[in-house]
Amino acid sequence: MASLQFKKIFSELREKFISSKYIDDPVLLKQRSKDQAQECFWIQMFESLFVHATAETRDDLLFYVKYDSKNKKEITDVYRRDSKSLPDSSDSTVLWDQTLYLNILLHEFEYHLVCCVLTPRDDSKSIIERIKTQITMQIYPSTIERRMDKKGK
Repeated sequence: MASLQFKKIFSELREKFISSKYIDDPVLLKQRSKDQAQECFWIQMFESLFVHATAETRDDLLFYVKYDSKNKKEITDVYRRDSKSLPDSSDSTVLWDQTLYLNILLHEFEYHLVCCVLTPRDDSKSIIERIKTQITMQIYPSTIERRMDKKGK
């Protein structure tokens, strides 16, 4: 995502964010889905940025945050972008604002795993000075290092 577009989106999200709705209170949690205009905003942002996105470099996993009223807790479901069982925009169990934020965190930032081999402990040297070998690799929000929809290609 281009930096300018990313800043614009965060500006809009900042205006929509209401911190009082994020208190772990079941009554407030139920009230979140009653504002249809708010819900439409979150759904449209999520669908345009992630569901209908065509970026080839993006992982194809979509993360949905849902409220399980039986157990009174939030759960996260993971689907492939091309799955036939993606939750519909009318699914009232999906917390669309949290779903959008989670996908932004997992898809719009690059994550790197760094593994180092250090020389034996020497109190006169910092950890940085003790690095003998270092390997860095980009990791994804899934346990698979490649897109599953491009398997074998």
